Amino acid sequence: NNTSATILITLLVFLCGILATWFAKFIYGFITRKENRKLLIILVDQVVDSNRKQSLQFYNAWSLISIESYKTGLGMKRASFHFSTILNQLGYNNCYFAFFNGVENIPNRLFKNSYKLKAFMKLWEIINACEFWVDKAFNDAENIFNKINYYGDLRNEALDNFRKIIDRYKIEWATIGVSHDHLQYIVELDSILVNWQNAKDCRTPFVAQNQLIEPTLKLNRKFQNLPIILEINDYLLKASFYYENMQNCILTFRQQFVIYSANFRCNYRLLEVAIKELN
Repeated sequence: NNTSATILITLLVFLCGILATWFAKFIYGFITRKENRKLLIILVDQVVDSNRKQSLQFYNAWSLISIESYKTGLGMKRASFHFSTILNQLGYNNCYFAFFNGVENIPNRLFKNSYKLKAFMKLWEIINACEFWVDKAFNDAENIFNKINYYGDLRNEALDNFRKIIDRYKIEWATIGVSHDHLQYIVELDSILVNWQNAKDCRTPFVAQNQLIEPTLKLNRKFQNLPIILEINDYLLKASFYYENMQNCILTFRQQFVIYSANFRCNYRLLEVAIKELN
C-alpha cells in the first residue's frame, strides 16, 4: 500500500508538473501573441501616418513647382520610414502567429481566413516596400533638380554673355559714332531692359524669358541687318534652349511626383483596410 501510494503521488506530481509547464507555455504564448499584435498595430498606425505625410509632401511639391514660380529649388521633407527594420526584428512568423495562432485566434482561422491572410500579406508587403519607394522618390527628385540647376547655370552664363556684349557695343558705339538704326536699336533695347528690371521677380527664369529674352529676339528681327544681331541672337537662343530644358525637367518632376503622391496615398488607405480586416 505504501508503495502504491508513493507511485500514485509521484505520478500526480509528474502530471502536475506537465500541466504547470503546459499552462505556463500557454500563458506565455498568449501574452507574447497579444504583445506582438499590439506592437504591429502601433507600427501600422505609424506607417499610415508617415505615408499620409509623405503623400501630402509630394502633392504639395507637385502643386507648387512650375517654371513660373521656380527660383532656386523646392524643399521637400522626408517622413520617417524605419519600419522595415522593426518589422524584420519582430519577424514574419511571430507576426503571423500573433493573428493566426492560439485559441484567441480561432475565429481568424475558421472565418474569412483567406481575406485576413491576404490582408496580413499585403500589410507586410507595403511596410517593407515603403523605404524603397521613398528612397527612389528622393533620388529622382535630386537627379531632376541637379539637371534643372545645370541648365539654369548654362542659361545664366548665356545671359551674362549677352549682357557683356551689349555693354561692349554701347561703349564702342559711344566712342566711334553710329547710324540712326544703331541708336534706335539701343533705345528700344534699353526700354526692354528697364521693363524687365522693373518687373516683379525679374530674376526668375519665367520672367526673364518673357520680359527680356523673347522681346529682345522680337526686336532683333526688326533690326536684323545690324552686324551685332547675329552675335546677340546666339546667346539669347542658347538661353531659350536651356530654359526649355529646365521647363521639361520641371514637367517630368510634376508627372513623376503626382504618381508618387498617389502611391503613398494608396499605401496608407490599403494599410487602414488591412489592419481593420485583421482586427
